[in-house]
Amino acid sequence: MSHSPANPANLLTLMSVASAALGLCAPQLGWSAAATDAAMVSCVALSLLLDRLDGPLARRLGTSSELGTLLYSLADLLAFAALPAVMLVRAADGSPAALAVALAYVLTAVWRLARYDGDELAATRWGPAFRGVPTPAAASAVLVAVVLAPSLAPWLAAIAAALMPSRLRYPKRGPGAWPWLVLVPIAVVVALARLAAPSELSASNSSTPAPGPERH
Repeated sequence: MSHSPANPANLLTLMSVASAALGLCAPQLGWSAAATDAAMVSCVALSLLLDRLDGPLARRLGTSSELGTLLYSLADLLAFAALPAVMLVRAADGSPAALAVALAYVLTAVWRLARYDGDELAATRWGPAFRGVPTPAAASAVLVAVVLAPSLAPWLAAIAAALMPSRLRYPKRGPGAWPWLVLVPIAVVVALARLAAPSELSASNSSTPAPGPERH
């Protein structure tokens, strides 16, 4: 087994870390609200994609290691705990209730990541299942809600916070994955489409001729 951080799987994990870090920095970069939201949503989505690639790649190449597992958990902490929490608070304009939910979300996500054991998978009618909702699924739920139904985001985040450390069996594939494979790309497209809305409105306003002087 390779403990080098330079192996391909670990590099994918580090890319996820970089993506999450950019998303966390986005609100401080002076971008428009739409651009900031689109960047944060895209960063979570990119980390979700990389999360589906790095583990299988490590197993395929035989480079799984304790270092890779640690990097994997740290990347998930940033991408699927911290970043979604910031998005939640931002979507709720910093309301105290949303802040409380965001803190609960982060704490339970950290607990979930610390508790995770590769041997926790159990056979179910849907195939292998995790014990508790995994952090990528929880982050997907928050991302989709923040973009498509902001008023529901705190409620979904609270449910995710309750289910992550639970003993609920959550399918690794099938119904545990397919909804997010559909909804997350839709949310990303919607967030990116909102970038064009202000410019189109401005262009429309600029093309409208100014009213002439009134005639009496």
